[in-house]
Amino acid sequence: MSVKVLEPHQLTMTLNAEPIDGQHKLNTSWTLWYDQPSNESIPYGSNTKEVYCFGTVENFWRMYNNIIKASDLVCMSSYYLFRKGIEPKWEDAQNKNGGRWIHYCSKTMKNEGIEEKWLNTILACIGEDFPSSELVKGCVFNCKKNQIRISLWLGEHDDSKAVKLIGSKFKSILDLDQEKIVFHIHQDSVDGRFFNVISL
Repeated sequence: MSVKVLEPHQLTMTLNAEPIDGQHKLNTSWTLWYDQPSNESIPYGSNTKEVYCFGTVENFWRMYNNIIKASDLVCMSSYYLFRKGIEPKWEDAQNKNGGRWIHYCSKTMKNEGIEEKWLNTILACIGEDFPSSELVKGCVFNCKKNQIRISLWLGEHDDSKAVKLIGSKFKSILDLDQEKIVFHIHQDSVDGRFFNVISL
């Protein structure tokens, strides 16, 4: 299944912002983080490094066009894109009461539109394209041994209507038909409980 990639001018139009010094300012700045694999036993999060912070459409594209594509990441590495000031972990104050929508896909899908799915997720985040977009704190691309996961992190989980509306938009952005996405509350995942899972 082909996935349509949004063009830069579409993002600019979505933002409805006037150019500042020749650039189009985003509503908030965003930070890209990278977690690289390690053979050593180290504390959780120690390998997660800040890559780049951007606040305009143009600087986003400068970054995106000069980093390794998510679809080319080595096994057990990850990209995290979060609003500036929010760390990519459950324990962050902006994340701890929230949860995440997750799309699981097989490694066989790696070259079948996965980069476009990730890019369109990013564009929807920084373009504030989700309903109740203030609840969206970031998105994550995980390259695991046998699967790839694209997830959308929300800062709150109590408003089930907003959570489901965001999930429906996420599923549309991923261009999914029969495949399901699931929502996990962060604290339930920490505690090893999965009773409150929502699927769409």
